[in-house]
Amino acid sequence: MLFEGSENYSEAINFFKEILGVKAAPKYENELKKIEKLSKFKEFKIAIKDKLPANLSAYKANFIELNAKMPCGYDLLKADEELACKLASKIVFAAFDSGADFLLASNEAEFYIFDTLAKKLEKSANRSLQDFYVLRASELMALENGEIPSGLKEHVLKVVII
Repeated sequence: MLFEGSENYSEAINFFKEILGVKAAPKYENELKKIEKLSKFKEFKIAIKDKLPANLSAYKANFIELNAKMPCGYDLLKADEELACKLASKIVFAAFDSGADFLLASNEAEFYIFDTLAKKLEKSANRSLQDFYVLRASELMALENGEIPSGLKEHVLKVVII
């Protein structure tokens, strides 16, 4: 149902969570709305999972909108980790295959599943994410301001700054 072209991913996931008795995951704020400028990243191809927020459309950066109608899989982690990783791997590898330099996570849930669980996503898809990484909006803003965020050291997909 989830992988055969259904456009009701959220409804299907809610159905599975209800059957399995999984409590609702906390809602995360879209951090992309907090980005204030992007002058240093105009040459980068930046993938984002959903539609480009209005505040980012003003910047002439090269955004790749994946328009993934399916959720990132975070809500399913406690109920079915394998299914959650399959959902997330489809998104992260769509970003990778699009030629993006990195995937910009819109919230902590996306960052967790795309970066922290990256090795599981690679295993799920039987592919490698070598030389690809995921950034939080706050990390992108710090880099834009000439700072090196200390959190970059903790990424599973290592960020290389040249």
